[in-house]
Amino acid sequence: MIDKERIQKIDKSDMLSHIIELPQQLQKGWDTGLSGSMSLKLSDVDSIVFSGMGGSAIAGDLVKVIIERMPIPFVVNRSYSVPDFIHPDTLFIASSYSGNTEETISALKKAIKSKSHIICLTSGGAVESIGNENHFPVYTIEKGYPPRAALGFSLGIVVSILNKMECETISLQDLEKTVNFLTDKIQEWKNFSSKGNLPLHIAEKIKGHIPLLYGAVNTTYAVALRWKTQLNENSKTHAFSQPFSEMNHNEIMGWEVCTQTKNFFSNLCAVFLRTENDNDRNLFRMDITKSIIEDSGVTIVDIKAEGFSLFSRLMYLVLLGDFVSYYLAVLYGVDPTEINKINLLKKRLNK
Repeated sequence: MIDKERIQKIDKSDMLSHIIELPQQLQKGWDTGLSGSMSLKLSDVDSIVFSGMGGSAIAGDLVKVIIERMPIPFVVNRSYSVPDFIHPDTLFIASSYSGNTEETISALKKAIKSKSHIICLTSGGAVESIGNENHFPVYTIEKGYPPRAALGFSLGIVVSILNKMECETISLQDLEKTVNFLTDKIQEWKNFSSKGNLPLHIAEKIKGHIPLLYGAVNTTYAVALRWKTQLNENSKTHAFSQPFSEMNHNEIMGWEVCTQTKNFFSNLCAVFLRTENDNDRNLFRMDITKSIIEDSGVTIVDIKAEGFSLFSRLMYLVLLGDFVSYYLAVLYGVDPTEINKINLLKKRLNK
């Protein structure tokens, strides 16, 4: 059971306040991108590399989906290195909320050697220092957030920057309508006492299960990745993701029930994320796949995005997933902000 007293006891750092800021973050990020001094045009570059890790990388995955007709290659780089093709006509975006992500710093230094066009997204740290020392455009994100809770800032900045570069992403009207749309959803979803609270209902179905998250390639799979990482960090639970239609060529066989594994399926929850922007064949594949696996005893959650545009539907699913991970953390009695194992790993790496 969730009540105000339980939330106050568990959510010690008020993660909920960050989750409900998503619409305002998108608007602030958009404004930050517009106010920047970068004069680069899309015609000046022939490729874009978005380099980051964790919560600082997911904006790149979403931008790649939002730009439905990207005229040049757009690569999301999660690595110490950079793609071999990077060269002076590449736009390299270094995204690190803390500014001290060692993989991103390493990749940034390699991008500098390649003489690429470089911009930095950060709240400070080494990335900000390197950017300022080399006179790169530095877009500053507000301090004081867990990196995963600052997605709206970085996403808003990047779509705004690309619009300034004359690369069609979203319009100001789409942004403003989406901000209002998400704000209305937040009023519904933050009321944990409501019987119609969708994310709480989903969290209750997922509770006690390992979520397997399925989205369509080029649309909702980017959101499935976001759900996975939010469930990992906020809810302190394993979660796995696979795209359609790739999973139909391998993972679907993992749903074959045999004597040794039949009791295992009751511990799983298959989550399907859909939008009307998905390829019709992928939507059809989801329907067939669901009918094939539902006899295995697995719990199934099937979600179709609401919204009026691709951007609004993606943001609906992102916000929904953030709320689900939050409510699941409360149901599990774990602090959604705490990341002790990540901090322990970084401490040992620094030694």
